[in-house]
Amino acid sequence: MQLREPGVVDRILNNDESVCGKRNPIGFRKLRSLLVATYGSLNKAIDRLGPDEVKAMTDEIAARLDKHREAGGTRVSKRKP
Repeated sequence: MQLREPGVVDRILNNDESVCGKRNPIGFRKLRSLLVATYGSLNKAIDRLGPDEVKAMTDEIAARLDKHREAGGTRVSKRKP
């Protein structure tokens, strides 16, 4: 399962455990809770900053994660201010 595949997040948010392929109720519950919290935070950020600003930030985060994943990294480095 890849979270960024179309429909995966929606299925998780709709409580569809079959999206995982293997049964792991505790893991699924934790993943779903994390996604619910993430979307709650994103919605608050959109309200405060605006959709364009939040999209720019999330695009940058996704690009950094993709680059890290492609490099085979196991640790996300901290960004200096």
